[in-house]
Amino acid sequence: MRKSTSSSRQMLTRCATRLGSVPSSRPIHDRVLDHYGKIRKSDLKTYTFDCECTEGSDVFAYVLPDEFGHVHLCNLAGTDSKAGRIVHESFHFTLNGGTKDLAYGQTRAQALAVSNSTGATMNADSYEYFAENSPALA
Repeated sequence: MRKSTSSSRQMLTRCATRLGSVPSSRPIHDRVLDHYGKIRKSDLKTYTFDCECTEGSDVFAYVLPDEFGHVHLCNLAGTDSKAGRIVHESFHFTLNGGTKDLAYGQTRAQALAVSNSTGATMNADSYEYFAENSPALA
């Protein structure tokens, strides 16, 4: 039982840091579960990952929200993992929650989680950093 309590606290820490105080607000909690549920049900094997990005050098990846399953991965190297970019871009699709880019980068995404948890649950980077958990919070 002790491990379960510790795991629960760690998950609450991750939620609060990446997405705001999710457990304290039922609508926010439900939105996060809904968005992850949609991603879980998506058949990522049917996605197309286009690695010939024509965007600027500061772009990690992008999707067009209504072109479901087509993800453009850019060649920019950085601290964000390719898997994290796939999570980030997948959440932009309307069918997966239609998140926006409200705050880029870990510092801004974390600040958004503190100041506006509703906004954090609609921010693609917040989901990416929650999934990557880097640096590890729990």
